[in-house]
Amino acid sequence: MALFDWGTYNGLTKLESASLTGMRLTEIPPAELSRKRYTEEYYIQYNKMASKYFVLITAHAPYYSLVNHDQETHLKVKKAMVQAAKRARTAGAKIFNMHLGPKVRGVPYDYEPVVDIVKAILKEVPDIYVSLETTYTERFLGSLDEIKEIIEMIGDERVIPSSQLENDFMRETKAYLHGNLDEADKMATTDFWLKILSKLKGMTNTFFSLRFSQIIAFRLRTFILKKRTPLGKGYPSLEPLAEALALFLTRDLYYAGANMEAHLIYTGPWQTKYMDTVNLYCTIMRHAVPYIR
Repeated sequence: MALFDWGTYNGLTKLESASLTGMRLTEIPPAELSRKRYTEEYYIQYNKMASKYFVLITAHAPYYSLVNHDQETHLKVKKAMVQAAKRARTAGAKIFNMHLGPKVRGVPYDYEPVVDIVKAILKEVPDIYVSLETTYTERFLGSLDEIKEIIEMIGDERVIPSSQLENDFMRETKAYLHGNLDEADKMATTDFWLKILSKLKGMTNTFFSLRFSQIIAFRLRTFILKKRTPLGKGYPSLEPLAEALALFLTRDLYYAGANMEAHLIYTGPWQTKYMDTVNLYCTIMRHAVPYIR
């Protein structure tokens, strides 16, 4: 038993190395699910090795936008996503995580292609969960409220939200409008994070799915974009978030008897991801120890 499962993304050749750090989960990177040269044997081997080392395998879908109103494009994306989900399941993944993509016609019209693709995955891969990842800007589909409405339209408990926490930070502080993360960071208190975590909890009965990487912001023409940084080199500040996670995971999940499995996936730069993943876990658990009875 553990308070939460933790880990990062790994290709097949890195599974043993990642396991030596004590990580409890691994995520299949998106490129692993879209490479044409990979045969079914590759995914079977991933399953065999990952199941030996980790208690949970997740997968990140390829970066295709689900919001397509052109029928031909929509069908191509749906076919690709179903195939990727099947590969993920063969590789042992229990959860298949997806970005939704930029808004096209706006809400609620953009819900329709997303709902259709998710339903197709659930039909073709009945023993997998689909997580819908939050976004950092209103230009994209994926606020917690929008994901909640999509989940309600699908009506299946196998569809869950996945909170990319730095995205929630940018979106909820409106930092995507100006890019001043130093000012936005002043809003990201422990109470700020607790409200987001509480909202997330109300949207799922199964997995409590979290992702995190610190970021910086930059302007490209009229848009504010984000760039992932090594832990300690960006925003939001880690200590208020770690305190909120420690309190919520203990008080509001474990001791409250919530029947959920919590996990946290580090999504930062590959160059420092193992050190950063371990440091992130240690920081959260340092805050959690005083709350463990």
